[in-house]
Amino acid sequence: MTQPNPLPYHHSVVWVLVADSRQAKVYLRVPSGDFVARATPQPEGALTWGLQPVDTLAFEAEPIEAYDTGSGLSATIFESSGNVRHLTEPRMDIRTKIKADLAERVAGQLNRAKTDNRFDYLVIIAPPVWLGILRPHLAKAVRDVVLVELAKEFTNLPLHALTERLRDIFPARELPH
Repeated sequence: MTQPNPLPYHHSVVWVLVADSRQAKVYLRVPSGDFVARATPQPEGALTWGLQPVDTLAFEAEPIEAYDTGSGLSATIFESSGNVRHLTEPRMDIRTKIKADLAERVAGQLNRAKTDNRFDYLVIIAPPVWLGILRPHLAKAVRDVVLVELAKEFTNLPLHALTERLRDIFPARELPH
């Protein structure tokens, strides 16, 4: 895979969504002067930006036990047609349903946040399958401001390692206007 071109640094609000099929977290890209206690520590002369978690935007997939799976991994759902009601197998397996539910919740929050102008641009980092599940749930306004999609699994990286991996996307220094 080719490395994406670095994005110009600007003072826009850029969110970074890091997700997989089990969890998702949104980070705010902040200039180093704006760091708060939990932001990424930067040594002198290093990057001029960091990532700060957006506390209200951390998601966990529901555990499989929250779904009525019976003895298998296919949930049982109730369907009705007129006066007749019966149990039927769903059109997707439970693991796919869990991924889809998480993607729908994350997209719903991103869609509302964009409507409220809480961010200007978005970077999405997630495995390819989950990206494919997420995209249809994103509003056009959100899709239009996605700067980069990285088909990677970075959810288990510590904050400093995540920042280091994004070094190729965000420049180390602010570019002249």
